[in-house]
Amino acid sequence: MTFDRPGPRAHVIATTTLALLVAAFATRAPALLAAYVLAAIALILMGMRTLSALGGRELVAASLLATAVIVALPVVVLRNFNVAFHAITVAVSFGAAYVLTRNLKVYVMASRVTLIAAQAYVVAYLSRSGLEDFPLENMLPDSSSNGVTSYLVVLQANACAGLYLLRRRAAIPTSLLTLGICIVGYGRGSVLAAAGILAVCALFAASGRSLRGAVLGVVLVVASGLAVYVSHEEEIDTFVQVNTKIGSGLYDEPREEIIRDYLGKIDGAWPLLFGADYRGTSVETSYFGNPHNSFIRAHNIFGLPYLLCVLALPLLLDRGRWPARERVFVYAMLTLVLARSFTEPLLFPTFFDLYYFALCFALAGRGETTLAPTAQTRPVPS
Repeated sequence: MTFDRPGPRAHVIATTTLALLVAAFATRAPALLAAYVLAAIALILMGMRTLSALGGRELVAASLLATAVIVALPVVVLRNFNVAFHAITVAVSFGAAYVLTRNLKVYVMASRVTLIAAQAYVVAYLSRSGLEDFPLENMLPDSSSNGVTSYLVVLQANACAGLYLLRRRAAIPTSLLTLGICIVGYGRGSVLAAAGILAVCALFAASGRSLRGAVLGVVLVVASGLAVYVSHEEEIDTFVQVNTKIGSGLYDEPREEIIRDYLGKIDGAWPLLFGADYRGTSVETSYFGNPHNSFIRAHNIFGLPYLLCVLALPLLLDRGRWPARERVFVYAMLTLVLARSFTEPLLFPTFFDLYYFALCFALAGRGETTLAPTAQTRPVPS
């Protein structure tokens, strides 16, 4: 079975896979992690025909990523044996993302269902817990409110990008709900990322079909925002300080210390290429090995070639087959996900990499069965 003839079965498989991914990643429950890995591997085996036909830019990207991991593996596994598991994570996430995006309609529908289900779960939890005293802090085991809101940001950006590619529709209602949840979660990075997603969606929706209109919309929104802030500065400042961490400023001393300590460990070509360790840094002494930064984590695990490869994937896979407007929208969503990952270990490598890889494959414009719109073939937006 492949996704080239989408039907109810394909939708169920895709939705179940993504639901297991979110549940496993959020809870860290061993049983759910095992269930997701088995489901993803089964998905890859079902899509083996499409994987065997891998070619062009996708083949180049897959080869570069595999080479970066394989070359680093014998070196870095001596520092941390768990790296072998991370290599499996990369392979599973990349393969599952490729198979799922062979039919973009199936993938986008599954993404939207998973996002709405996650939002509904959070809202139901808040309806029981109330909104006082950091209600999301204890929602998930071994995860803070930052975790809850960060996961939603990734799900939201992924769903927004897919929907806009398919139908040129901006998912404003779900984006607004995600922002509200992030504010309740008393976040800073998540609030900014969610606000960015909502702003991009609103601007592209308001500007119609014209890319020039979107740029003009950015200017108008920024100018209007400044005017509102000047007129109601005191009220806005009070709201921000009371309801989010943004009131304390964007500077984060603990994360700055982590970055400074880790960069201090890169004292030669070897740690630059294959990653430095955390010994003696605040990551080890204060944060139990959690660097709170996806880019530091990626460099520590597989080194610089791997980090550069995953960051270059959107450019490697972008064939220019989508109109400029759609491509700009997807790049905006990818940028917001990467920005959020700078202060949380969301990606590189984690199972959530599937969402990053999937957006890169969607940006490529065409899978085996997904015809990318062009000036001649573009469907009428609904």
